[in-house]
Amino acid sequence: MILATMSEFWSRSIRVARTQYARTRDELIAKQKDALRRSEARYARLTEAGIVGIVISEMGPRILEANDAFLRMLGYSRSDLASGLRWDALTPPEWGVGERVGEQVLDDLRRSGVAQVREKEYFHKDGRRVPVLVGAARFEPDEAITFVLDQSDAHRAAEALRRSEGIFRAVVESSPDAVSLLDRDGRFIYASPSAVRIAGRVQEGLVGTSVFDLIAPAELEAYREHWQECVDQPNVRLRHEFEMRPVDGMTRSLESIRTNHLDDPNLGAIVTLVRDVTDQRRLEEQLRQSQKLEAVGKLAGGVAHDFNNLLSVILSYCDLLAPGLASNPAAEDLREIRRAGESAASLTKQLLAFSRKQVLSPKVIDLSTTINEMDRMMRRLIGDHIELVTLAEEHLGRVKADPHQLEQVVMNLVVNARDAMPRGGKLVVETANVELDPAHALGLGVAAGPYVRLAVSDTGEGMVPAVLERVFDPFFSTKGEGGTGLGLATVFGIVRQSGGAISVYSEPGRGTTFKLYFPRTTEDLQPAAGLLPVATAGGGETVLLVDDSEPVRTLVHQILQRQGYRVIMTSSPADALLAAEEHPGEISLLLTDVVMPKMTGRQLAERLLRIRPAIKVLYMSGYTENTVVHGGTLDPGIAFLPKPITPAALLQKVRETIAGG
Repeated sequence: MILATMSEFWSRSIRVARTQYARTRDELIAKQKDALRRSEARYARLTEAGIVGIVISEMGPRILEANDAFLRMLGYSRSDLASGLRWDALTPPEWGVGERVGEQVLDDLRRSGVAQVREKEYFHKDGRRVPVLVGAARFEPDEAITFVLDQSDAHRAAEALRRSEGIFRAVVESSPDAVSLLDRDGRFIYASPSAVRIAGRVQEGLVGTSVFDLIAPAELEAYREHWQECVDQPNVRLRHEFEMRPVDGMTRSLESIRTNHLDDPNLGAIVTLVRDVTDQRRLEEQLRQSQKLEAVGKLAGGVAHDFNNLLSVILSYCDLLAPGLASNPAAEDLREIRRAGESAASLTKQLLAFSRKQVLSPKVIDLSTTINEMDRMMRRLIGDHIELVTLAEEHLGRVKADPHQLEQVVMNLVVNARDAMPRGGKLVVETANVELDPAHALGLGVAAGPYVRLAVSDTGEGMVPAVLERVFDPFFSTKGEGGTGLGLATVFGIVRQSGGAISVYSEPGRGTTFKLYFPRTTEDLQPAAGLLPVATAGGGETVLLVDDSEPVRTLVHQILQRQGYRVIMTSSPADALLAAEEHPGEISLLLTDVVMPKMTGRQLAERLLRIRPAIKVLYMSGYTENTVVHGGTLDPGIAFLPKPITPAALLQKVRETIAGG
């Protein structure tokens, strides 16, 4: 009985224990399965929700498994993967599996279990290439796990950055302004092509050098102060104008128009934007010079008008008195008076020349022929101690200019060259055809195109820069009391009035070269006309004389009347019109001053021609006014007598005009 009871107890205990074990085992298995499911879920979320492609493959080209990130990256599906996706189908030939990079990856995996991360490309399903970062590790003895990161966005950002840098570089390198990057000590980190060009250096020769080495010594202290301001005030844009050391024989004027710190605090660099204002300052100086000459020219014109009236009286009365004093001791005194008057008249002509108010008679000429014809005269002027060489280009282009004024230009330059070579030397006069490009023409103040160049060079003393800058200024002379200071000013005025340009280059001890440029013309040459003898006596013709200067009126009336002309003398245009209306007979000639109060001589002639269409008109004036002369040239069909007048010139011009010449 007891045994039966014990047996039943043990049986029941065993059943309970088995039941509890089974329950515990099931609970443990359930927990393990749940942990496994959670682990698998985490792994799935880690591999599928991420952006990194994960691939399990053989140690070769066959892919065994891949996550969705990898498949999305290359545009493939699970069915494509199940169909047997292979590395060699995804990899461009230059990255080939089993070749070069692919072989290196396999070698790394077999040797160390880890492959180096590399940049490469895979083919997308649509054929385009996808840039990626790839790393791999051994997963099983014969399997590898590969991690792939899509670099498309990074490449697009890098390409955008390259384009942005390219645009920035193109803007900087094509800018005419000098763009530079300097450290706080003023040493170049970067210099744009314009900065290199302005500095006269090669690119490698500028980077690393100091900006202070480029500054003219006289400007250095001021520039150092400016630079320190730039360093101390990073948010303030400062302007400063300075001069650079000469690198091509010419001092350049520069303007620092913007200087500020680069935003990168680690670099500590300063950006400078510098503009070359040399040409601008030169043009401004030319404008000031032109305005100065214009002001002096207006003064000269006003002075010449009155001065030439006085000289007309002085010279003409000398000529009228001379025949009656031929044997008188006072005749020599009279000649001295006339010589002084001629000198004054010459001075007046020079004033009008540099102020461009003289009357020109332009003709189409060959400049080489003109120079050859002047050869003997030039040799007499310079003397035997100076060698003269003339170089005339064959087939030289033609120019349109006043030949007499051109001769005056050449003689002035030759005399200046002679005076610069007191101990002898060489003088070269050369003609040539040239083409002025826009940049060169702009510097000379003329239009680009074909020109004839006349160059006069000497081996004399040369000029220092201070003299060179003022060489064309009126009344500026280095000859002391021996010079008027109008010679080169006259040359400048004649050349400019002829539509040309002039430049000068000189160095102390190395001589001087003047280069004159005259526009070429296609018009035919005009042969010089011989002067025909013209009778000066009148035949009783009536001349209507109008001049607001009483001494001139009296003088002209006396000269004309002595030669058989009838003269109606008036002092104003209004009186002249009234006299013309009241005079019953024919009036052959209107002889009128140009510049008069209230009405010009041109306006008077136009009104008078309405009532007397057959009347001839002869203008006389002490300087050119834009009523009968434009650009220094007489209007077509105009008869003009420049003051100061002399009896011979007056009578000949009156006779020519009445006769229709």
